Amino acid sequence: MEKQRIKSDSKSCRRLLILLLLPFAILPAKLSAQKINSSFFKNLRIEPSPDQELFTNSSLKFEVIIPGIKPGQIEAAVPSEDENISFRTLRRLEDFTTGGTKIELWMTFSKDGTYKLNPLQVKVKNNSYNIKFADFVIRKNPQELVPVVFVRLNGTYVNSEAYSAGAQKGQPLISVKAGQKIDFRIYIKYAVQLVQYDWEIPKNSIFTEYKKYEITELKYRDRVYSEDLVPIADFEWIPLVEGKLELPEFSLSAIGYNGRRTDLSMPKAYIQVNAGASSADSFAGATGSNPSQERLFASAFEVNRDEEEAENAKVVTEEVCRQLAELRARERILFTIKTIRQREALEREYNIPVSRKEFPAAILIISIFFVLLLIILLLIFIRKRKVGLAICHGVTLICFLVIMIVSSVKVHSRFAISLGCTLYTIPEENVQTKSQLPAGNRVQIRDEAADWYYVELGESVGWCRKNEVLIIK
Repeated sequence: MEKQRIKSDSKSCRRLLILLLLPFAILPAKLSAQKINSSFFKNLRIEPSPDQELFTNSSLKFEVIIPGIKPGQIEAAVPSEDENISFRTLRRLEDFTTGGTKIELWMTFSKDGTYKLNPLQVKVKNNSYNIKFADFVIRKNPQELVPVVFVRLNGTYVNSEAYSAGAQKGQPLISVKAGQKIDFRIYIKYAVQLVQYDWEIPKNSIFTEYKKYEITELKYRDRVYSEDLVPIADFEWIPLVEGKLELPEFSLSAIGYNGRRTDLSMPKAYIQVNAGASSADSFAGATGSNPSQERLFASAFEVNRDEEEAENAKVVTEEVCRQLAELRARERILFTIKTIRQREALEREYNIPVSRKEFPAAILIISIFFVLLLIILLLIFIRKRKVGLAICHGVTLICFLVIMIVSSVKVHSRFAISLGCTLYTIPEENVQTKSQLPAGNRVQIRDEAADWYYVELGESVGWCRKNEVLIIK
């Protein structure tokens, strides 16, 4: 009996000892877990989701994955907003790949620039942690951008939105001597198509265009956002008289990423022309005393003759448009190099943008022939149970069927030559005019209604009268 009592007391002592030591055993484990979690959260970063463009005034998603912790164990505080950031929503999702939680946040930014956001506060099992945001850059939304003109003069750039600090203070962009050549290039930014391009020779100057770029040919670029400067043309500018000289006048109109047409203006800046080889003081010497000055002023009169030639440039008449329509019709049927060269020469002669070649109908005829031939051969091989040849011809048949379908769509697409048609938003003449298409340009007919065609030329679309175009048959 005494032994049993001693044994019972011994068990009770052991139990008491375990209960006393248990907190000291659990506490280090909890501290260790807390330390690991804190270190873990310090290494996490909230980043923008891939496959999205970081543009202003668009809903952007940010995300972070917390592995090993279920969504029910996490509480996330709503991020604080500032004047340029609007918080949309926050949600927690179970991440099955890590067995943890994926936190998604949607925010909108009204201003472009580099952002460094405050950490996101989360609470896990009554412990608070901060998850930092990765730094990111927000760019301007292309839908809000208006095309901008840039000009380069001897390596100095100026644009129509905000020009250099020197120009803002009334200082000239560059200073040159009279008679000194200036390399002048004009660019455009945030545009997909240039729909109008013209310029005037500045006063007391020789201003010569010696190169035009692709964007002047009524071609449009892909609507992929780019901040690149797209060159329009290169000029050689020689001021002849000293003084302040404004930049040349250009008539420019372009279509932006939002599809709207905008009339563009040149930068409000000027250059300073100092006395030089062709200053006004030495004008009298240009009569013969100074050969270099004679050549300079003689070239100025040559520019005037060029202006007269430009004024007397060939007009694209209805007869010229009929020739173009006939040449393109022959090009669709015959597709000979001679016909293509005749058409391109005629377009260049009248300064009409050289557009795409006509799709040859011969490709459709050839593809139909091969489809019929392959069908016959396929039936023969199936009947003779030649599996290998049947499979080979079946695959070839599918390829030619695709070619036949694509060729049929292209051949049956309707095109016409513009006679100088006026585009309207709807097929009625008493509505607002949208744009004017120059005579001689090849347009695609998308639809028709009564006496109207719905035509397209690059980004220019609208309704025009049927008698204002010539169908390419």
